[in-house]
Amino acid sequence: MVSVWEPELLDRLVALHERWGDQDARGYHVTATSDDLDYRRAVSEELMRSFAPAISELLVDYEPYTAVLVLKEADGDSTVYAHQDGTCNDEDERPGVVAWFPATPLDEQAGYLRGLWGSHRYMPGIRSTPPTVAPFEAVRDELLVEEMPPIELSLGQALLFDSRLVHGSEPNRSGRRRLAGYLRFHPIGATARHYWWDTEANLVRGYSVDRDFFLTHVWNRAPDQASFTAFTPERPEQLTIAELRRLRRRSQLRPLRWDRPVDQRIP
Repeated sequence: MVSVWEPELLDRLVALHERWGDQDARGYHVTATSDDLDYRRAVSEELMRSFAPAISELLVDYEPYTAVLVLKEADGDSTVYAHQDGTCNDEDERPGVVAWFPATPLDEQAGYLRGLWGSHRYMPGIRSTPPTVAPFEAVRDELLVEEMPPIELSLGQALLFDSRLVHGSEPNRSGRRRLAGYLRFHPIGATARHYWWDTEANLVRGYSVDRDFFLTHVWNRAPDQASFTAFTPERPEQLTIAELRRLRRRSQLRPLRWDRPVDQRIP
């Protein structure tokens, strides 16, 4: 958690959404799925110009790649269940880094961001859109409330976390819109990737994409280009809360095999 900018700067994001965004939207939504491509680009440009530089100064050999607004409206279902964000680069080399920050006041009623600390160490694997079944799917409700502590952030603060981290948030019960910024950072020079789960063929297809992909892609469709890989996703054994706790304790004592540097991994 870092304090990186003056709270007044966040007013730009609120004004941007009020000018461009869908004021009739309900529940949880993100600008990356908006049909208004001009709005998506305007949000990205504002976040990249006004917010990304301060975070970039804190990271070594990373650059901002995607930038969106995350919204929870005052009505509709806005619960964000325990999940991991999609894989957007080759994480065998280095993971992505997410910077998440509130643009409107955040409290328990608005829905704190929650994280399953250390889960990036014991939840490896490629994550697609739409998501395949996660090993914690059967306990996602209990996991969110009982195992993922709330993170209290003030305006002007940001939370930086590994892009593999399991996170989520309870619904917005505040009676007002909750708005947050989301910046994704990749290792400098890394090729961006997008993994699409073709549910009819039951294949996850991987695509190498450019920066504009995240500003123009229609998220409920497969990319219109050739994939560089395809594989059948495994249906993982469902973990219990007790098993997840054991994994967390073990990862704190000794990094798991897939979290060590490549030259130190044991086959």
